[in-house]
Amino acid sequence: MKNKPFIVFILFIVMFGVLYAVFSSKTAVLSPKQLAEEKCSKCHHTFEVVKDKRLTRLEWISIMDKMQKNGANLNNKEYKIILNYLVKEFGKKNN
Repeated sequence: MKNKPFIVFILFIVMFGVLYAVFSSKTAVLSPKQLAEEKCSKCHHTFEVVKDKRLTRLEWISIMDKMQKNGANLNNKEYKIILNYLVKEFGKKNN
């Protein structure tokens, strides 16, 4: 069984690839609304905060930047997804 170490190595690589795909694509699995709920509800009752707001894209950027300074942990992809969601669902109609 000279090939046993090679087979074990290949299995390890395959398992690592599967685990990486599952755990690294979390934001791809969540809808924009779900991502916003997950990230924002750590400090806010998400839609209670925004339900009556109708802001421009620049105003939402300003608010999101402030939230990041206050500890909101968003990577660039999450930031863009949530920003686009807020602008679409809670933006002024002339964005």
